[in-house]
Amino acid sequence: MPTDLPPKPRRTQASRSTETRQRVMDTAVALISERSFQAATVFEIAKRAGVTTGAVQHHFPSKADLILNLIDHLGTLPIEDGGIWPDTGMPLAERVHAFVQALWLRSYAPARFLVAWSVYFGCSDEPTVLQHVGQRRDAMTARLHARFGETFPEAGDGEGRQTLVDTLLSCLRGLGVGRTFGTDADAEARQLRFIAAMVVHHCAGVAQKAPASRKPRAVKPPAPRRRPAAR
Repeated sequence: MPTDLPPKPRRTQASRSTETRQRVMDTAVALISERSFQAATVFEIAKRAGVTTGAVQHHFPSKADLILNLIDHLGTLPIEDGGIWPDTGMPLAERVHAFVQALWLRSYAPARFLVAWSVYFGCSDEPTVLQHVGQRRDAMTARLHARFGETFPEAGDGEGRQTLVDTLLSCLRGLGVGRTFGTDADAEARQLRFIAAMVVHHCAGVAQKAPASRKPRAVKPPAPRRRPAAR
């Protein structure tokens, strides 16, 4: 005998609202990726998402509100994600290679990276948005610097390590932006190996300097006391 299937649970207003917000943001990302930031108007987003312009404006009262949410939605540095951080027990060269590859594949190679930069450049006349981007970037970079130091203690500390991490991020960022003009898998692979080698070379330099810095300071023998002159 056929059994009666249990009725599907009814979606709540909150779940429908969340789904609509997500659909609007996904649609905006698709429009920016396929066309341009300027093409992602409220009308075009609503049309493609299958909702009314009023629904879009209900969730995002202004274009700035939508942009701010898109920036958070497109976050490009998964710092808290264990997937990009290798096991600290791995040999240094393998650890660095794994980190550079994972950070590239998770943050800079995906299409959403170029979408994010289209948003950044497109909102150059929105000071509130730019301030939000700057604050978010500073917070993420600070966390990444701290986590990098824990994962790669061989990199030392202070200004040297900070410059290394900043240079690493700049290289990956440039490689990602270069995809605007097409991709060359072989060239990208060579550059990623070079970036990893740069990190290993820095760590080797820190290791070479470390023994000298840890040597105990030579203690000079006390100067012989002069005998008082005979009177």
